[in-house]
Amino acid sequence: MTIEDYLLGLWSNKNQAQSSPTTYATIYLHWEKIEGGFQSKNYYRTDGPDRPYRKRYHKKVEISKTEVLIENYDLEWNKSEECGMLFKYVDLAWHGNIVGKCVHNGVIIRSQMHLYGDKLHSFDQAYKDGKMVWGSDNIYKYVRVENDF
Repeated sequence: MTIEDYLLGLWSNKNQAQSSPTTYATIYLHWEKIEGGFQSKNYYRTDGPDRPYRKRYHKKVEISKTEVLIENYDLEWNKSEECGMLFKYVDLAWHGNIVGKCVHNGVIIRSQMHLYGDKLHSFDQAYKDGKMVWGSDNIYKYVRVENDF
């Protein structure tokens, strides 16, 4: 199976958020294939898909059958040089980490994503002067869903 089989689709952490509402917001991730690559959109359930808090374009660079780099681009297709995520296929899952030093709006971004077929686990953090300014130490656990709206 390709990384697209694991990544593309609509994802929700609704069950996780409902079981611990003071710790997790209900978030949707939508990854889809577009001309030239992929589009990702992250949005809160309360805001809906037309008001994402993050929307990016991506290109896949296949390094080998078990290593894929997902490059990040803004909505004008300008590449975020050091913000690509290298995925490695190990034990029937794709595990991704940012390659290089990703700096966006003056903060250092740290991010991981783990793709297990029908599950996606991730966390994002931003640091300034060694202190976390947004994000969480908690892993967000998503499942693939149909449109909930």
